Amino acid sequence: MAWFNKHLNLTWLIAFACLAGTGIWAINSSLDSVSLFYAAMLLVYLFVSGWVIYKKGHNIFWIIIPISAVLLNNRNAAIEADFTRCEDGFNYIKNNTSPEYAGMLRNKIGVDGIIYLYEQLKQRPNSHIHIKDQINCILRKDILC
Repeated sequence: MAWFNKHLNLTWLIAFACLAGTGIWAINSSLDSVSLFYAAMLLVYLFVSGWVIYKKGHNIFWIIIPISAVLLNNRNAAIEADFTRCEDGFNYIKNNTSPEYAGMLRNKIGVDGIIYLYEQLKQRPNSHIHIKDQINCILRKDILC
């Protein structure tokens, strides 16, 4: 299952290829059961398309446009990257101050604030100012610190 989560576009492409192959087979065959099999493949294809769109973090109504599953970008990757940067920043602040102070900051300034603060702190690694004072300067946007 992890492979399918990692390769969403290929997952959709495999489902589409199976649907197309079944369609070509159904056109060339005269059996009544083939149309039932094709209908089942169509349902599988719609399920896979919906799952891919959902995993990419978009509204399920995009399923109306047949190729949208491949064309839509993956919003969840950006969210995970922001979460990782926020956790890195939170851990940096927690390790250099205290867990209580880091928790108070996260509640006060949120995810975007922690990411911004961490980026600013990384730019001044050898500062002689205590980290809590640096944080206060950054939050006040004080250029003299």
